[in-house]
Amino acid sequence: MSERGTASLTEFGLPKLAALRLRLPDQPATLEKLLEIAADLAGSFRHLSRVTGDRLPTRSLTDQPVVRIKDTGLPVTGFSYWDPAARQWVIALNDDESHALRRFTMFHEFGHIIWHGWEHLLFPGMPPADFEQLAEQAADFFAAEVLMPRANVERLVAEGITDVAALAKQFDVSRSIMRWQLGNLDVLPQVPGPTRATGPFIRPRPPLLVDVIDPNQSAETEGQR
Repeated sequence: MSERGTASLTEFGLPKLAALRLRLPDQPATLEKLLEIAADLAGSFRHLSRVTGDRLPTRSLTDQPVVRIKDTGLPVTGFSYWDPAARQWVIALNDDESHALRRFTMFHEFGHIIWHGWEHLLFPGMPPADFEQLAEQAADFFAAEVLMPRANVERLVAEGITDVAALAKQFDVSRSIMRWQLGNLDVLPQVPGPTRATGPFIRPRPPLLVDVIDPNQSAETEGQR
């Protein structure tokens, strides 16, 4: 097996995506439980990627053979879809946006990929408009937690690093996203700009462009790719 393929496997011999899907619920989740699940998935991803520092390397996502990153000229921040010919999930990112924003969008879309097929358990019985809003919030929450985990942010703040720009640099995210996460976590008495998040860090997202994977496909099948 190539070095790239080996790096993408967990200690259980499963690709990261398959290992994360094993942590998804088998019964409908409440809103409170949904946020716990997103945080658990984020922490698990960092653990499976063997990340010990604050900054999560982009390669922790791109080293998975089942995930491919591509650029798009479409007027959106990003979107994801299943490519049946290549048997890969594709995350398309706006090539005009900054490295930091592309990183956030990349992990936002990966959140959608993780729980694809489990929406009926994570967002049960919701009207379409509410479903879309909550799905975007959950993906934003996953991306924020995987890139800027609460424990890491709280530790840095306790060490006296409270400047938004310094924190953003530490986690390799944009200042606006760092400020948004600080508002969510409420770890600073005052943050320049909005002090508390009022909604998701929403970006335009078109529907899937090609046929998606069978949502009933098991994690074990996914792990064989």
